[in-house]
Amino acid sequence: MNEKQEYAEMLDLSESTCNITVKKPKKSIFKKKEKKPKNADTVKAEVIEKINAESEAEEIENNSEAVTDEEPTAVIKKAKKQGRGGAFGVGVGIFAVVALTLTIILTNALFPNSAINVFFRSVFGVEERVAVDVRTYSDFKVEVPAGATLGENGVLTVEKTGSLYTVENGTVDSVSKGQDGKYTMLIRHSDNFFTALSGMDRAYFSEGDKVFKNVPVGYSEGKSTSLCFLDGDSVVIANYTVVDNAVVWAV
Repeated sequence: MNEKQEYAEMLDLSESTCNITVKKPKKSIFKKKEKKPKNADTVKAEVIEKINAESEAEEIENNSEAVTDEEPTAVIKKAKKQGRGGAFGVGVGIFAVVALTLTIILTNALFPNSAINVFFRSVFGVEERVAVDVRTYSDFKVEVPAGATLGENGVLTVEKTGSLYTVENGTVDSVSKGQDGKYTMLIRHSDNFFTALSGMDRAYFSEGDKVFKNVPVGYSEGKSTSLCFLDGDSVVIANYTVVDNAVVWAV
């Protein structure tokens, strides 16, 4: 096989369209070292090298364009991933805030003097607002048990077997038990008006409990029980009378 046919087969061309020629170098008026003419093998090698180089460059360019086309997809996927992470972070933050709020509410309700509540009050200057009830005894309409006897010192005596009631709604300020086994209950109706029930055989409520005038607060087995009214200085109030079981204040 001649060189022309071999080269044509390598390039997949018709043998008639593939011609390799070697031109003779032109003579120069300047005396230079004359280059040796290239033979057909050298020319063929250079042509093949050039074609391979151009093919390789074209392949690199095509690969580069393919990579460029894929970049936006990769960026979008990354952005979506970051978006999910951001939403998760926001969700965690909201959950933490809600949990902290519930903790504060529960501790305020169940443990008002807990360390966390004391801390928040000290940091934010939150002070407990205590409602002050300035009503005096003359602001209350009081009825006493039927058959109650009023003594000169303002103490009422009741001879009764059964349940005992408070004369007005209030809060149990204290409960004490004497050496005789009888109970005395001090009930706060306002900051300036209290009721003391003494001689009870049983007390149904403890300090801090809410009491109501239609709910029994204790029990008597039939021996004498006493009832008296006190002001904010724990002084027994004696300037009143009883008319049809109703207290009439002398004001």
